[in-house]
This record gives sequence, structure tokens and C-alpha cells, in this order.
Amino acid sequence: MSHNKIKIKQALPVAIICGILGGLLFIYTKGLPIKGYYSILTYVTVLIGSTLIVKYQNKMELNFLNIISFGTVVFMIMSYVERANFYFVQYPERDFFTYNSLFTFLMILGFAVFSSLILAILFRVKRKSI
Repeated sequence: MSHNKIKIKQALPVAIICGILGGLLFIYTKGLPIKGYYSILTYVTVLIGSTLIVKYQNKMELNFLNIISFGTVVFMIMSYVERANFYFVQYPERDFFTYNSLFTFLMILGFAVFSSLILAILFRVKRKSI
């Protein structure tokens, strides 16, 4: 790792900010008349955008594991901002922590890892052979 790159832990504030802003953007786009699969574009846009931010600010070395970790954190935060809005703003009478919460968490985690894997393949860096 070069000296101008920093570790994934130090890119965590960028992941948190991008995740929160992405979750708020997702909540906003759900209110638009365009519904369905188009709202998935919000996740794709935020994941690619946040990875480009850390790439061009030299916040972390873009290796396969770092991209998967970073993308998973951003995706999970986005999803839980949207879930918090759903449970605390739209339907406050529902319980947030139930037995199904574990299944929901695992499902969101699975989608997060899968989408981050695709993101890592997209941003894969080819090393030059000397």
C-alpha cells in the first residue's frame, strides 16, 4: 500500500455519510411517481458514487476486499436509514425489533455483499506486470 492511501477504517466516515445521504435519497425517490425497479437505481448510483469519491480522494486502496467492505457498509446504512423511516415515521405502530428482524438483517446483508461483489468486479484494478 502506498503512503498516500489510507486504510478502510479511515474511509469509514465517508461510508457513513454516503450511506445516510443515500438512504435519504432513497426515501425521497420512493415518494416520486416513478416506482418499482427504478428505485434500485438509487442504490446503484450511491454505491458507484461513494466508491468513486473514495477512489478520487485517495481515501483507501481499491483492492477487492476493501471495495466489498466499503460497499457493504454503505448498502447496510442506506437500507437501515430507509427501514428506520418505514418503522418510525410511516408506520410507528409497528415493532422495529421482532423475530423477523434477524431474517431481514440477514437478507439485507446478503444483498449488500452481493452488490458489493459486483461493485468490486466493476472497479477491479489490473496490476501491471514488470
